[in-house]
Amino acid sequence: MFDQYTIKTANGVADYSPAGLPWLEMAVQPEVLGEDTKTLRLDSLQMFTKDFFVPAYLAEVQAGYGTLALENLEARKDGYISFDFSADMPGTKMNELSEIVPDDNVPPPHIEGHFEGTLPEWEME
Repeated sequence: MFDQYTIKTANGVADYSPAGLPWLEMAVQPEVLGEDTKTLRLDSLQMFTKDFFVPAYLAEVQAGYGTLALENLEARKDGYISFDFSADMPGTKMNELSEIVPDDNVPPPHIEGHFEGTLPEWEME
């Protein structure tokens, strides 16, 4: 169906109102590329709390930051998709190379929520 999809959510977005913080951005993809969405996984989740351009927290499967879970997946042929997600994210900071790195001095947040929406028609081809 798709190789990877990025989902962005923001507090207070309705009817073109300004987006507010916190802002969540998550990447989802099939467990094995080319498979359908029955084996979808949450690959990364970033949380922006202070500055839109610098994520305050990051959980990422490939980098081994935190833990991520995607459960109760429903995906239909018409593009509808819904799932529950959760993440335990390590405290992070930006290092001198502008990379996000773990920081034991920052309290680790726990995030959980539910997403539901419809993938664009062009994505279904």
